[in-house]
Amino acid sequence: MTKKELLETYNPGFSYKLPIKFKQKWVESLRKEEYAQVKRALVVENEGYCCLGVAAKVCEVGDHKLYDTYYLTGVNSKRIPKILRENKSINTWLSDLNDLYELTFPQIAMLIEKYL
Repeated sequence: MTKKELLETYNPGFSYKLPIKFKQKWVESLRKEEYAQVKRALVVENEGYCCLGVAAKVCEVGDHKLYDTYYLTGVNSKRIPKILRENKSINTWLSDLNDLYELTFPQIAMLIEKYL
């Protein structure tokens, strides 16, 4: 699948919805590009965050809980919405958008807004 197809026509078919206030803050942070974007980890010390790492930052989860972790399902924090803590398919989808398809944070924000 190309980036164009992913952005214009692909629908992951999720029936899950994020809490509205959290979603707004997360999408806003991604669109502002407040954080440098990295791959293959929630956070890379002194380098940046993946899109899921930005979600954890929005929830005020300390970086020390994010090291050596690839999905929010591996982070023990009640601050993160349950849907992200417990749903591996959403974590995998978002990780793939960030790492495999190399979408920018604003592009990922658009898809979060549209499908979650």
